[in-house]
Amino acid sequence: MNAIKQFDTTGSNNTIGLLIPVFNHSKYLDQCIRSAVEQTIPFDKIVIVNDNSTEPAVREILDKWAQECDLVDVYHLPKNGGICACQNFGLSKLKTDYVAFLDCDDYLSPEANQTVSGVVASTCKDYYFTNRTHVDDSGETLSKYSPKHVLETYGKFSHCLLEHMVVSHFKIIRRSRLKKAGGFEPGTEGVQDWVLAVQM
Repeated sequence: MNAIKQFDTTGSNNTIGLLIPVFNHSKYLDQCIRSAVEQTIPFDKIVIVNDNSTEPAVREILDKWAQECDLVDVYHLPKNGGICACQNFGLSKLKTDYVAFLDCDDYLSPEANQTVSGVVASTCKDYYFTNRTHVDDSGETLSKYSPKHVLETYGKFSHCLLEHMVVSHFKIIRRSRLKKAGGFEPGTEGVQDWVLAVQM
């Protein structure tokens, strides 16, 4: 059993919104959104952007969540613009101090935002990312990813960032810094997280 480090979140005025860009992956969507909604400390807002998915079930699932949960706002884009345009649109709809990002085929542990909120309150940095666990469709662990392990293996952070892409699918970024960096650069789809991290 893994011990979860607890951080004091009292006195913190930072708000954290969650952005979930969606293109298809309907079989994972309910688990993804449920994990975001059922946090021990809730996100201040959850924005989900459907990038004109081709699977009909996606719209049905998203609209159901928007109707059932006041925390969730759903937007359906009229045409597919790619991950950068999708995330930039979602950013325009969030007004929180920090924006957390979650891929639509991933899910969060129940205490993810509680841990993140405590770290943000304690440190007030601009960019955070987390460990992750790769699982199969039955939930069995395949492998684990730890930025600490990457740093210990490859050396200083600047080298890791430039050569080994040490960022995770669940990242938390100060919204004002995201805006200053210009958001996600269209044309960098597939490496957009790395490009943003290097720019920041």
